[in-house]
Amino acid sequence: MSPDERRRKGHEAGMTVNAWTVDSRLGALALERRGVDGVIASSPRVTERVE
Repeated sequence: MSPDERRRKGHEAGMTVNAWTVDSRLGALALERRGVDGVIASSPRVTERVE
């Protein structure tokens, strides 16, 4: 099962889907676009202004 399928199935089951450890702002933005609910980052700067 692909990561996108796992995320979709988790959401369908009513679960929150988080990703960690994200090391770059581009990675955090890509995960946000793919529908991840939360990001655990290696540094606070990675997630600054990600909304």
